[in-house]
Amino acid sequence: MRPMDRMMVKGGWLILLLGIGLGSPLWAQEPDLYAGEAVVADESPQARAVGLREILRQVAVKLTGTRSVLEHAAVGEIVEQAASLVQQFRYHRASSPDGGKGEALVLQARFDPEALNRLLRAKGIALWRGRRPRILLWLAEEQGVRRRLLDPSEDPTLVGALHETAAARGMRLDLPLLDLQDQSALSAADLWADYGSAIREASARYPHDLVLVGRLRRLGEGHWSADWSLWKGESATRFTVQGESRVAAVIGGLEAAQERLAAQHRPPGDNAGGTVMVRIEGIDSLPLYGRTLQWLRDAAGQGGLRLRAADGFAIVVALVGEDAEGVLTSLDESPILRQLPRGSEESNNGSGIATIPVARTYVVAGEP
Repeated sequence: MRPMDRMMVKGGWLILLLGIGLGSPLWAQEPDLYAGEAVVADESPQARAVGLREILRQVAVKLTGTRSVLEHAAVGEIVEQAASLVQQFRYHRASSPDGGKGEALVLQARFDPEALNRLLRAKGIALWRGRRPRILLWLAEEQGVRRRLLDPSEDPTLVGALHETAAARGMRLDLPLLDLQDQSALSAADLWADYGSAIREASARYPHDLVLVGRLRRLGEGHWSADWSLWKGESATRFTVQGESRVAAVIGGLEAAQERLAAQHRPPGDNAGGTVMVRIEGIDSLPLYGRTLQWLRDAAGQGGLRLRAADGFAIVVALVGEDAEGVLTSLDESPILRQLPRGSEESNNGSGIATIPVARTYVVAGEP
């Protein structure tokens, strides 16, 4: 047995990693939230320690459903204990992640669920409550004057990025076969019109809890936009995500959907470890959109800012960092923004992002 193929187990406990979902193509299976992998330099204890810390960061994101948990100082403290929390690990060789001809050494590891959960809760980190929903994803793309359904078998790069994102987030993601039965039940026009009856009928053949529909279009060089609908039964939440490439716009939509679901499954009152959600309205042009985002990033400073959703004339952003509350105070006092009464976003033309829980709602009242 080559050194990279051996399994290392603590406490005599053994589960073959081939059976716990690491790298598994069966994406609709319940994901193993406590496992992950990372490229390492070699099999030395020092390199392994670095890899285990990276994998534990991945696990923290999966357990909470949000990347913003990594901004929580307590998570950094727990990550430093990765070596004492690991339950098993092994090495294997894989294709180089940068697309080169060589191979990379990959460390796979799984952490002790009980010990890790206990530590996270003791530090006030809210974990996702309940099972992860099974999501069926339909995509359509506008190409000039034509619109077409995206066939997963014809777009391996996009499909690979979707599965990689789903695995990193602990999502149960399915893609349709897009065979003759699918094509006869659903058209690109149905998806573009967000025709609920046709979407539900075409989705009925696949086991699912939610249906995510994306409509992708190119706005210009390096500028893509995707309109999204997250269907639960006969009701849908709608939002828009923009990106520098078609893959970025699609992955952004998947991540935005996950953030919504994570917020719904988070205990009331939790702020995801130093993250504050804010809604900004009155953004009525693309140039104003860009200036407003840049102004918000400058206001957030080192703490950082994440765009969570865009829909019509409104966006939702997350102020990230331990001083997120301080940034919120600076927004309250800014001449650029005017705070709206709580709940006023719910009457904004039925906008889907009005359902995202936010700490404040503002309208652009000056020139950024």
